[in-house]
This record gives sequence, structure tokens and C-alpha cells, in this order.
Amino acid sequence: MTRSETLRTIAARMREAGDAATPGPWRVVKHERRQHPGVLANVDLHKPGGTVRSISWKVPGEIADAEWSALAHPGLAKPLPDLLETVADLIDARPELERPHVDGEPCDDLACRIVHLALATAAILGGNS
Repeated sequence: MTRSETLRTIAARMREAGDAATPGPWRVVKHERRQHPGVLANVDLHKPGGTVRSISWKVPGEIADAEWSALAHPGLAKPLPDLLETVADLIDARPELERPHVDGEPCDDLACRIVHLALATAAILGGNS
């Protein structure tokens, strides 16, 4: 698979996952009546609906995980795939960007660095990191 095809494949997968998920924005809340905070997915506390994933304030890392989950909500499923596809278009327009450097690191060329970062992002999103 070419670099641009990889970016487009991950972009499509992100859009599909984002469309299937509860829309954002998400936020971390501490329930007033309970000691169990949670990640709230696009829900008004005073209206029914949405989903809550309970977390514990006492388990190390759960608050940080919850904050990250809230930050990386499905709202990213629009601009991030668009960005990956834009980089794929850049690769198509500049074929020399299709070839990785011998050492695997980007050169000083801004387009080369953008492609490198987009591919690293796609690898993480695709489960290849």
C-alpha cells in the first residue's frame, strides 16, 4: 500500500468509527451525589441520554485516561481524517514524498516532516505502533 493509500484508509476508518460513536464534545465530570466520576459523552446532566464510563479517582492513571478520552472524542472524526487525506493529496502532488528516507527520519523539508507526522499518526490509529 502506498503512503497516500495508507492515509486514506485510516481516514476512512476514523470517519466510520466517529460516525458510529456518541458525538462529542465529551467531558469528565464528578457526580454531585456519588463519589464516582465519569466521562460524559455529549450529555446534559439534567436530561436523559448519552453514555457515562465510570472511573475511580483512587486508581492511578484513570483520571488522566478519562481526561484524554474526553479530549479525543468523536468530533476528531471530521478534521483529522480530512487532514490525513490532505497530506495524501500532497504526496500525490509531490511523488518524491512517497519514498521514505534511508534513516526513516524526515529531512528539513516542511512537506517531508508533515508526511512523516501524518504517517506516524496513521500508524497509531491503525494499530501499528
